[in-house]
Amino acid sequence: MSLYIELQALENGAHRNQRGDMLPAPDGWLEVPPEMEEEAWGYLPFIELTVEDGAITAVAQGEIPEPETEPEAPISDIALLKAQINALIEQNAFLEDCMTELILAVLE
Repeated sequence: MSLYIELQALENGAHRNQRGDMLPAPDGWLEVPPEMEEEAWGYLPFIELTVEDGAITAVAQGEIPEPETEPEAPISDIALLKAQINALIEQNAFLEDCMTELILAVLE
């Protein structure tokens, strides 16, 4: 079985790859020479290919993108959440006081 790599990288820089017997290789794909397969596996999916005369002649580590991070909430959103939490805490304290008064009134 051979290793095949699609020449056109995906949007994130990764290359699709497939192991199998696909002779001839599909359009846009090339077979990795057997002597380069182990090295190529170490770089996939972010691999840099050198192609000459329709054949892969060298492989190297491609650029690995930084993981995407979620944007932090704007300060105004954080302040609003804190205010809502504080309001709920105050409301809970008020309700606890009301319940205490009711319990005492019933017990008297």
